[in-house]
Amino acid sequence: MKSILLTTLTAALILTACGGTTSSGPDITAPSVSLSRSAVAADSTVTLTATASDDRHVTKVEFYQGSTVVGTDTTAPFTSPSIDILTTRTNFTAKAYDAAGNVGTSAAYDITTLYQGLWAWGLADSTGAIIDSGAVLFDDEVYNAGRTAAFGPYVNDAKTREGFSLMGPLTAAGKLQVAFTADANAGNPNFYFIGTDADGALGTYQGKSTIEGSATTYDANGNALASYTLAVIQTSTVTTATVGAPAAALQTARTLAHSYAIAHPVQALKVSPALAKNAAAFLNR
Repeated sequence: MKSILLTTLTAALILTACGGTTSSGPDITAPSVSLSRSAVAADSTVTLTATASDDRHVTKVEFYQGSTVVGTDTTAPFTSPSIDILTTRTNFTAKAYDAAGNVGTSAAYDITTLYQGLWAWGLADSTGAIIDSGAVLFDDEVYNAGRTAAFGPYVNDAKTREGFSLMGPLTAAGKLQVAFTADANAGNPNFYFIGTDADGALGTYQGKSTIEGSATTYDANGNALASYTLAVIQTSTVTTATVGAPAAALQTARTLAHSYAIAHPVQALKVSPALAKNAAAFLNR
């Protein structure tokens, strides 16, 4: 009798130590599931990863945008097909299934990128006069040396200049810098202007995220031309805006840059060749 009892207890202890369960009842518990994204690839796509768990076994995960299935995976790690973030990035969910047919659904997930949205920008001279202004739409991310920068197209108010913009720690962690290319050729290493926030961190202006600092403009050969007061202000976090027609954003840029220039005289911005080189490296996707 003692040996039977010991055998039973030993088996139970081994089962417990191995994480097993003695439950033989019906499986009525749905899997839990949550979503995360990969880094943005060179073609502006990401994949979603579903982290799914179940008290028994997850058999598959379906990925949805709205009510449309965009992918299915039956093997962990559960990943979606590539998603183009320049065309769609909102209202994703995942459904995880177990062997008993129970279904768990994730919370809605939106793909967001660094500093995403519509921003207005302005350059002002020492008198406070706006010498150029426009808008930039940050809707993408690029990477270099372990750092992430926002990336997107810009246009000036006069529609005489357009290109691509970077914003982030272009030279080192803890910095906040912007770089606007000389034209719409992302492979062109020349820049229209490069600027640095005065304190290395976003500020606020009328409740909106703002960069306030100085910028240096360049000629077609990469030679420094002049230094200006720089103001960049976020007007929306929406990424589907039309960069060519942000009238309110442009007016805000003029007002902000003018106000800042009056209070802060233009100071020479020492832009080292390394800053331009680091900015160019982000464009090498």
